[in-house]
Amino acid sequence: MKPISVALYTAANGREALSIDGELATLQALVGGWIEALAMPDGLTLVCNEEGRLQDLQPHHAVLLASGVPQVIVGDFFVCRTTGSNFAGLRPGDLVLLDQYVRPMA
Repeated sequence: MKPISVALYTAANGREALSIDGELATLQALVGGWIEALAMPDGLTLVCNEEGRLQDLQPHHAVLLASGVPQVIVGDFFVCRTTGSNFAGLRPGDLVLLDQYVRPMA
């Protein structure tokens, strides 16, 4: 599988740009469990732990979703793009866009 570039957000390290293989096991390892994809503005996709709230994971970022509603995200998550039903890498300039849509919580 072709590597994809993502922006990983964690409570401990903030944002980190990574290149990953895109395999399901890798995606699950990044978020610590089953994955859930949420649409963001400008064709971005947030991938988080589907059961993060049930597992009482730590909230650390607020994110603007495509619906225009801000959402507090718990646990580690990453942002990428999608092509059809597949995850795709971020484009040049996407990290600047993410500064508009993803905010750390104080």
